[in-house]
Amino acid sequence: MRPCAARRLLCAALAALAFPASGIALASDAGSGAPISVRVSAQEGLEEVAGSFFVAAPRETAFAVLTDYGHMASFVTSLRRSQVRGHRGDGVVLEQEATARMLLFSKTMKVLLDVREEPGRALRFRDVSHADFESYEGSWTLEDAPGGTRVRYALCARPREAVPQFLLGPAMEKAAAELLAQVRDEIERRAR
Repeated sequence: MRPCAARRLLCAALAALAFPASGIALASDAGSGAPISVRVSAQEGLEEVAGSFFVAAPRETAFAVLTDYGHMASFVTSLRRSQVRGHRGDGVVLEQEATARMLLFSKTMKVLLDVREEPGRALRFRDVSHADFESYEGSWTLEDAPGGTRVRYALCARPREAVPQFLLGPAMEKAAAELLAQVRDEIERRAR
């Protein structure tokens, strides 16, 4: 594989795992179509993603979707595998694998997440394997909102391989928006 193609695949794979300065408001064509807000910024190799959406469902339903670790690959299309490796009182150790495809190439990346749960309120995660990322940590937070729940997502990731921002930024924005839309759509489906 040519180095340029390998870098593009790394960009796409990093974006696919985003479970990771410009701002964008996107609307999904599936589900409610409520706007999804996504912001991606980069500084010295650290990629930061912040996103949010509103869903007309209770926090408990949203939390149940976010903690349905063993079934995430059924509603998040970028995930090949999501498997709990261990339990503890305040969370789990979760192994995830995502594959990104670009043209004829594909790249698989893995994380082993230490996930801390605040039931009904938040999930905080960080990669403890450091296999494909020097650092990878983030959160999902849930807030009551009139008529439903505001879901916020944050990710800070530093890939082991340097990737040019002009490639990574747009790929991460698109992948984060797709991730948030798929999670929102699953919350809505379960709320019905």
